[in-house]
Amino acid sequence: MAKLNHNPEEIEDGIPEGLYDFQVTSAALTEVRTGNNGMTMVLNAFNNDYNFTVYENFTFTAKSKWKLKRLCEAIGVEFDSEELDTDDIEGKAGKAVFRRKKGDMYLEVGKFLTAEEAEGWTADKGFEDNVPF
Repeated sequence: MAKLNHNPEEIEDGIPEGLYDFQVTSAALTEVRTGNNGMTMVLNAFNNDYNFTVYENFTFTAKSKWKLKRLCEAIGVEFDSEELDTDDIEGKAGKAVFRRKKGDMYLEVGKFLTAEEAEGWTADKGFEDNVPF
């Protein structure tokens, strides 16, 4: 048998929460469980120390379109355009604050940020102070 040499004293709790750059690597229209239209999106999130993939889902109901609007504001795409489609979103980049999923070690988008909001975001104020949920 071969020893793993896994250094059990060297372990991290996952990627830290905070501000990251992201790029939309794919966006596809879908139908969600409720029968409503929606979109699935894959983001590549990164900073100087970390690079990870995040999967985001959007539902296009009146009560949940705010999330799509925030994404559009973050990547510089016109939300109000009736011609908006996935091609307008794929490949675009922006900034977002990522938070830990409840009961999980993985991160999810806590809030998409405009360039102005990202400029004023500071980690020393704490995660909750900077991102009102």
